[in-house]
Amino acid sequence: MGRGLDDTLVLPTHPLAVVGYLRSLHWSEQQWQTWERRLRGAAFELGLNLTEIIASRDVSSLTDGCPRINQILDIIRLGQAHGVLTLADYSFAWDREIVRRTVARIRQAGGFVEYVYGRAPLLL
Repeated sequence: MGRGLDDTLVLPTHPLAVVGYLRSLHWSEQQWQTWERRLRGAAFELGLNLTEIIASRDVSSLTDGCPRINQILDIIRLGQAHGVLTLADYSFAWDREIVRRTVARIRQAGGFVEYVYGRAPLLL
């Protein structure tokens, strides 16, 4: 069965821009640097353009949501990034409802979320 013109896959001519997101209350400076390198390596492996990494040492809550999420949403809405690259869903919060709401807000803004935890590490 042949493909119609509307079914043709069109790949972007340049890497998709993403913003990285890390959150922890307890990491040492060395751990922050390790995980930042992990995000950079994953972006490289995936062919993504990591424009910046937003880091938070704040607590997520049902009242306030995910720390710094509004900054991420602004970046996506302004077209400066197409999605978020982060370690795992718990980077947003340990509470599953906060994760669900955060990912939904990113998708509503037109972005996507990609998790890198579990990928073979390439530390740049």
